[in-house]
Amino acid sequence: MLLIDYFEQSARKRPNHPFVHYVDDDPAQDLVLSYEAADLEASACATQLRDLGAGRGTVVGLLMENSPQWLVWYFACQKIGAICAGLNPQLTHGELEQSLRCLGTRHLVYSADCAALAQEAGRHLPELQVLFGFAKGAGAIHRGRDAELSDADGLSAIFTSGTTGAAPKAALQTSAAVVAAIGNYIKHLRLDTQDRIMLVTPLSHSAALNWGVSLAVMSGATLVLARKFSASRFWEQADRGRPSVLWTMGTILFILLAQPPSAVEARVSQQLQFIFGAGSATRWRQLTERWQRPVIDGYGMTETFGTLTEPDCHGLGGSHACIGRPVAGVDMRIVDPHSGVECAPREIGEIVTRFGQGFAGYLGNPAAFTEAVREGWFHTGDLAYKDEEGRYFFVDRLKAIIRRGGENISSIEVEECLARHPDVLEAIVLPQPDDVLGETVLAALVPRDPRRTFTMEEVRTFCEGRLARFKWPEHVRTIAPSVVPRTGAGKVRKSLLARTLSDAR
Repeated sequence: MLLIDYFEQSARKRPNHPFVHYVDDDPAQDLVLSYEAADLEASACATQLRDLGAGRGTVVGLLMENSPQWLVWYFACQKIGAICAGLNPQLTHGELEQSLRCLGTRHLVYSADCAALAQEAGRHLPELQVLFGFAKGAGAIHRGRDAELSDADGLSAIFTSGTTGAAPKAALQTSAAVVAAIGNYIKHLRLDTQDRIMLVTPLSHSAALNWGVSLAVMSGATLVLARKFSASRFWEQADRGRPSVLWTMGTILFILLAQPPSAVEARVSQQLQFIFGAGSATRWRQLTERWQRPVIDGYGMTETFGTLTEPDCHGLGGSHACIGRPVAGVDMRIVDPHSGVECAPREIGEIVTRFGQGFAGYLGNPAAFTEAVREGWFHTGDLAYKDEEGRYFFVDRLKAIIRRGGENISSIEVEECLARHPDVLEAIVLPQPDDVLGETVLAALVPRDPRRTFTMEEVRTFCEGRLARFKWPEHVRTIAPSVVPRTGAGKVRKSLLARTLSDAR
């Protein structure tokens, strides 16, 4: 079965069962959409897309915040075999246009709050058809998915945000890979139609879309969806949505952990079956003690499915967090990054996964695919080791990526932006450890004039319109070229520089 088949099956067999319970910032605007109602809206949208020339294998961009309409258009694409690509509404005009060119899309669906950004893209890309994405299901009739579609067809394209230069990487997922992997997640987690899975992270991200939405649809469950995460509103929104599962990022949990306990928090947590927080293992004990519910971690990327933790993965001690064991159907190994030879237990190496069990390639970027997939294995760029019991422990990253909360930020991309400042001789971007976000962006700037210093306000003003706000530096240091350690080839030894800057604080 394709993912759309599970959706249409629920609309047929359980038409009144809630598909999505949208908890708005304003409680008066909350919305519950049944599987049947969502299917009818998706049918109308699919027809609209087909009339505009979209179809099997074409890419449709979605530029909107989380909403029921986002999901409706996602399944509308699946009905006609189009590839849905979520786009971050925080992108600048230049970043959006670059992403659209990478996707090769001629169709962009937008929401009202993204109208100006979408219409500007339409003016710069004449071949782009820009469509206001208000779903009109009134009077619609069911449109079944096109019969010629197969599970090898493209399902979604998700930007990794972890580019190593100017060219974006949009990872293509097929229905076959998503259905195979998520089916095993459902068995492991024992989800069913009575579950209510809450998402507060962007649907344009893999954790929410490939995991969270697929988990709900394949188990016939209900999605509880917020427009975006708000620490001040979260527990009140959750109370209205009554989730049995919170599916999110460790960063979200750490922010909630820092909030004062409340009666509504206690009431909601008692209803939870479990909490999944990617990257939460380092503070597992604190989270479990706070909410008195199982907290599950796991490893995965936009390109690959991966692991889930079990009770014996926690409380093991040591300096590295356990990220669990591979889910059934996911082949993972630890190999030497240079030789490719599989590592012995407790020997640190790179995580690789068998290609074909996750993404199917990068749209518009074949060079990135050639670099990442070698001899049938996808190289994650992440370092880990495996113990004698088959548990994986995350160590560090080979890639120059800063993980700020749920966003992956390319240090090279930020460096290239800052290097365009007329007074900057060299820009070096490093991760700054943060108790809540995991990492934030530290910019070490070498001035052209040795007497020059840079302020945070000045740097962030320069980034306005050049970088999305979440990529802006949150720490700025002015350094002399003599303190920059380099290899024999002249490359910056970032780990040594980070240590130097930390010692100098």
